[in-house]
Amino acid sequence: RWRMQTLKNFLKNICKKHETHAIVVWDYGTDSLMKGDEYVVGDAVEDAVTVGAVAGVTSVGLKMLLCSGFGVDQQSGVSNTDSLRSIAEVTELGGFRGSVSIEPTSAAASFYRAASEHINSFPTYSSRSMTHRTNVVGALSSSISGKFGHFCPSHEP
Repeated sequence: RWRMQTLKNFLKNICKKHETHAIVVWDYGTDSLMKGDEYVVGDAVEDAVTVGAVAGVTSVGLKMLLCSGFGVDQQSGVSNTDSLRSIAEVTELGGFRGSVSIEPTSAAASFYRAASEHINSFPTYSSRSMTHRTNVVGALSSSISGKFGHFCPSHEP
């Protein structure tokens, strides 16, 4: 609970200092849409803390949750059925604002691939004695190229 309060206070201060009119939260995946009654909810704590903290920033009128990489949460056990149900529920409440696809030959796809290569050029980082490497960047990049599955390029130090 204190983490949500800390993040909320941090966001309030930033929004006040910079006269912010909107907050956009970006989730790679759709597990942030889960309610908790699903069989597997993914990384529910991180997303709930973030969404809850943003909801508590009352000085900002526009708050949006952007979910990219539909299906990438399958690595965490989140089912596409639960994701689609959540999107339907958000739509029914009037909260769905649309979806976007990236064409493989577009400038956006080229930019994303270049950014992915840049991110993957760095060695994995260590936190709490665990080595981390997200497969989300690779999965999204692969899907733009017409491949399916969870791809995480290996990086040898």
